[in-house]
Amino acid sequence: MSTSNFDQTIHSLVSKLVPSQRFMIYGCYGYTGELIVKLVREYGLLKKVVLAGRNREQLEDMLKRQKIEKSEVEYQVFSLDQDSEVIDEQVRKVDLVLLVAGPFVSTSKAIVDSCLRCGAHYLDITGEFPVFQSILENETVKKQACEKDIILMPGVGFDVVPTDCLAKTLEEAFTSKFGKEKATNPNAQLELAINTSNGAQTSRGTTKSAVNMLRSGQWGFPERVQGVIKPVPRVVKEFPFYKNGKEGFENSEIKQVTCMSVPWGDIATAYVSTGVPNVRVYFSSSKNAATVAKIMNIWLVNFLFFLFFNLPFVVPLIFKLIDWLMPKGPEESPDSRIQIYGELTFQDSTNKNYKVCGRAQTRAGYLFTADSALLITLKILTKTGLKKHSGCLTPSLAFGADFLNEIGGCKVEIVE
Repeated sequence: MSTSNFDQTIHSLVSKLVPSQRFMIYGCYGYTGELIVKLVREYGLLKKVVLAGRNREQLEDMLKRQKIEKSEVEYQVFSLDQDSEVIDEQVRKVDLVLLVAGPFVSTSKAIVDSCLRCGAHYLDITGEFPVFQSILENETVKKQACEKDIILMPGVGFDVVPTDCLAKTLEEAFTSKFGKEKATNPNAQLELAINTSNGAQTSRGTTKSAVNMLRSGQWGFPERVQGVIKPVPRVVKEFPFYKNGKEGFENSEIKQVTCMSVPWGDIATAYVSTGVPNVRVYFSSSKNAATVAKIMNIWLVNFLFFLFFNLPFVVPLIFKLIDWLMPKGPEESPDSRIQIYGELTFQDSTNKNYKVCGRAQTRAGYLFTADSALLITLKILTKTGLKKHSGCLTPSLAFGADFLNEIGGCKVEIVE
């Protein structure tokens, strides 16, 4: 979809909002949160939102940067460490909470529990697979969400939305061509590879979430194997991507890009959306980084790495260095594009191979996340395009495999 069509879609959804409907953005002064607040202001939604976080000074500084008067918007300061009654008091004011404060393994439970008690929809922008498991694969939470008639949807930004839509597109194409039984066979394998045009650039919050995951206490790198997430040796592999990283890159040449497996949230979301029992996610890397990844497969090296990150002073020190050395977030070009390549394969007992390939493209990661998070928020509030109206859902289960095509500068497709 073009950017102009995306604008029209947002304006149309805004016009459908009921006067009493409101939503909360918790963590609104982080890098991604501020991008979303900027969109909220541009689309005239300040009276529909409650801006929230735990730090009053940072919240009010963000309002000044965005040229928002305190009288124009409601904002609340409260911590997720406070009593549940304090959190519930704020959540009851809104119909939906969008959580953008990480690390989400530390922040999501308090908001999810409050949303279940108060009957508010829950969204977040996590990429941490334990968070997805705690919501999407938790039978108790799934039952409670349906009983409350609310949607709990973790991962409404990059990279989960595009990879989830691509995974579902691949599964539907594979099922149509070869049958559902082969797509969900114990030997079926789904691989998703993400390539940025100019290297991975992250915000402070994303980097802290990644560091937090390094002390998970597992040898190897988690992926979905036979329907279960388990640690396995890291895999290095090449995938075909277009050389150009700007809009219209599909007209450029194909090149093989080195990628290494990563324990991203897709190992949870893609499995829930497709039922494919084996899921591996890759991210583009330099050959030097790939070499280091192979070294990390050595048990002793991995064990020492784990011990280091679990020393009590290490992670707090790294967090301080991140705040000191890193900018709040990357400068992203609006016309920059990220490419995703996917394959769904299966080999039967006669060694016959079945394969479907697909591609997706998105805007730069943080700009995409802001667009996607706001679009999903408005679609849920207005009940527009929903295939399911309650429960613990992924983007593709809620809106269909082609949902990515609704976001400006993005698309998903099957390739031969």
